[in-house]
Amino acid sequence: MLISSQYSSQYSSQYSSQSSSHSSLYSAGASRLKSTKSTMSLPLTAVIAELKLTPSSIIPILQALHAENAAISLISKVDLKHLTSRSVGLLKKHEPYSMWCGANIINVLIENSVVLSSEGSLFFSSLLKAGSAPEARDPKIFRSIVECLNKLCKNIRGKPTLTREVLTPNLGPLLAAYLDRMLESPELMVSSLATLIREHPTTSRPYGNKIKAKLLEVISNESFMSFPKSLRASVCSLLASLTIIEKDGPEKFWAQDVNRILSNLARTLNIYSSFLSLSEDDDLSRVLKTLEALDDTEIFSGLQIDINKPMSILSISTRIALLFELLKGYLLLPTSFAVVVPMGSVIGILDLAFSINTRFVQFKRELRDVSAKEFVNISLERVHQSALHVLGSLPGQYSVSLIPHMSNILASLELLIFLQKNRIDGEKVLANEDLSCSIVSTTSKYLKLCSYLKDFSQISRIVDLALFLVEPRAAPSEPSSSAKNAASSTHSKSARKNAKKGGAVALADLLAHEHLFQRNVPSLTRQVVLQFLQNVIEKTPVAPTQYNKLSKFIVSDAVLHKSKSKYGIVPTEVNDVLVASLLHPGANSASIYPIANSVTNSTKLSLVQNPRFPPLPIVQRNAGPVNEDLDSQDDYLEPASKKQKIVSVVTQFDAPKVSQETQTTFEAPEHLIFKEVTVNTSDTKDEVVVEEMVVDAQVEVEQPQVEIAQPQVEIDDDESEGGSEIEIPELDMDSDSGDEK
Repeated sequence: MLISSQYSSQYSSQYSSQSSSHSSLYSAGASRLKSTKSTMSLPLTAVIAELKLTPSSIIPILQALHAENAAISLISKVDLKHLTSRSVGLLKKHEPYSMWCGANIINVLIENSVVLSSEGSLFFSSLLKAGSAPEARDPKIFRSIVECLNKLCKNIRGKPTLTREVLTPNLGPLLAAYLDRMLESPELMVSSLATLIREHPTTSRPYGNKIKAKLLEVISNESFMSFPKSLRASVCSLLASLTIIEKDGPEKFWAQDVNRILSNLARTLNIYSSFLSLSEDDDLSRVLKTLEALDDTEIFSGLQIDINKPMSILSISTRIALLFELLKGYLLLPTSFAVVVPMGSVIGILDLAFSINTRFVQFKRELRDVSAKEFVNISLERVHQSALHVLGSLPGQYSVSLIPHMSNILASLELLIFLQKNRIDGEKVLANEDLSCSIVSTTSKYLKLCSYLKDFSQISRIVDLALFLVEPRAAPSEPSSSAKNAASSTHSKSARKNAKKGGAVALADLLAHEHLFQRNVPSLTRQVVLQFLQNVIEKTPVAPTQYNKLSKFIVSDAVLHKSKSKYGIVPTEVNDVLVASLLHPGANSASIYPIANSVTNSTKLSLVQNPRFPPLPIVQRNAGPVNEDLDSQDDYLEPASKKQKIVSVVTQFDAPKVSQETQTTFEAPEHLIFKEVTVNTSDTKDEVVVEEMVVDAQVEVEQPQVEIAQPQVEIDDDESEGGSEIEIPELDMDSDSGDEK
C-alpha cells in the first residue's frame, strides 16, 4: 500500500503548519477551565443528565469534569456507572461529532484513579473499536482517539496490577491498529509507536518485522523526501530503535544494520562510475571495494536508469539521500546498550561522496550528451548536500571522538568549494548558496571541538568562501565577448541593431548607479558567516592578509548595523565577533579598538579599557611603644618612624612678629633622633610641628628671626629620649624656612 497523492496534499495542508488547525474543542475547554473558578462549573448530576444524549456543547461538561475530578471518587457506584457507560455510548454511535465528544470526555475521566482502575479495560476496548470504524477516517476524530489511547497507556504504565491486567493484553491489538494507519497519519503513528517500543520492547518483539517492513515502505516511497525534516528523522529513528526489541545481542544487530547501510551507500555511489572515470583514482576505487564488502544484503530494490532519459539520473541522489537519512538515524539514536560506532568507515563514506566531483574526476569519453552531464552535476551537488547534513550532525553526538579525523574532515570540506583558476567562482557559489553555507556552518561546528588549530592553511579557502558570501552583491556582469559574438551570429543585422538600442538604454542606470542594483546578503547567510569568523579568530592564527579582510568586514558591518538600528544597538552575533577580534589581534595588524569602543558597550571591552586588578595585600608593621603623654592631636601627624633631614613648620595663621637673633651650636650624640613636638598656645592657637631629624655629626643650626609676642613655649624634658634638653629653633616667618647649613 503506497501513500496516495491525495494524502500528500492533505498532509501538506494539515501538518505543515506549526499550529494544528485541527485542535479539538477539548483543548479550548481545558484552557478556559484554568481561568474559571470551580464554583462556576456544572454539578456532576447535571453532567450525567447531559450525557443521555449528544451534548450540544462539550465545553461546560469538560470544565465540570476537570473541576470535580476529586469528587468523582465520592459519587455512588450507580452514578459512576452511568457516567462511564454514557461516555462509552457516545463512542459507539456512528456519528462523527458524538464519537469525538466521547473520546474527549474519556480523556478527562481517565485522570481519576478510581475510574482508571474500574473502567480501564472497557475504555481500551471501546477506543480500539472506535478507531477502526469508518467514521474514524476523519483526521480530527482519529487524532482524538489516538491521544486518548496514548494517555491511557501512560497513566497505566508503572502500575503492576493494571499493567498486567489491562495494558499488556491490549498492546498487541494497539500495535496492529497503529500499523494499519501508518500510511494515513505517519506523524502521529510514528511518535506513538516509538513510545510503545521504547517502553514495552518485549511485548513489541512479535511485531518487529511488520513494523520494519512498513517503515521501509514509507521510506522507499517517492513522496518521502517531501515530508517535513522532523518527520523523516522520526521515521528513521523508529527504524533504528527496532534493534532494542532484539532478545540476544541488540548491539550486534545495530552494528549489522550500520554496515549494511554503508555497503549500500558504496554500491549506489559506484553507479557514477558509468558516467565518470572513477577507476583512474586508485584510492577512491580501493575505498569503494572495502565498503562494498561489508554486507551483501540490499535494503531497497534496484534503480532503473536510462541514459536516454537524463531525468532518471536524479534517482541516484534520491537513493543516496535516503540511505544517509537512515545512517543518521542510527548514529544519533541514544541506546540503552553499548555499541561500537565504526567512525572510520562513516568518515570514509562521507569522504568518498565528497571526492566524486566533476572538478577532479573527468567524464568518460563516450558520454557526449550535454544534458546528461548537467544532470550528473546536479545529482552530485545533491549528494554533497546530503553528506554535509550527516557530517554536520556528528559533532553534537560524538564531539571529542571526531578530533583524530579533523584533518581529513577539513580537507574533504575544502573539496566542495567552487574554484576557477584557484579563486572563488562567484557565479557558482551564489547559484549554490545553500551548499556554500552548509560548508561554512559545518566547518564552524568542527572548529568548536578544538581549543586551538595550529595550521590555518587547512581552512584558508573556507575563510575566503565565507568572506565572499557576505560581500556586496552587484548586478550580474555583462557576458563575455565570445558569448556576445556567439549570440550575435544567430540573429539578423536588424535584430542586433534593435537589441543594441534597447540594451544601451537599460544599461544606463546600471553603469551610472551601480549601487542601486546591489542585492542584500540573506540574514541566515550573514549569521552563519559571523559565527564562523568568530570561531576562526578565537581558534587559529589567521594570516595577516586575511585578518585585515576580516577586520574590515567586521568593523564595517558593526558600524552599518548601529547606524541602521533605531536605538544604536549592535546585534549579539556582531558584538561577539567584534569582541573576539579585539581579544585575539592579528600579527602586525592595526588595532580596531577605537572604532569598536565607539560602536559597542561590551563588558569585555570595558575591562580592556579600564583594567581592574585584584586588591593588593595589606602588610601590617609592628608599631613601636606609644608615649601616653603625647597630645591626642598626634593622631593627625605623620608616623614617627619616617626620618627626614629637613625641618618643616605648619602654621594655621600668622602670629605677631618679634625680632630675635640666636645661633646655637652643639655636638649631637650618635644616632640622635629628634621626635615631633607639638606646641599649643592658648591665645593665638599656633601649632608648630617639628618633625624628627637624624643627626649623625656636629650640626650648626642658625635660628632665623621670628617675632613672637606671646606666649612662651615650654618643652617637656620627658619628651627627649636621652633626658637632655631640646631647644626649638626660633623661626622667621618672612624668610625662607628650614635652610640647613
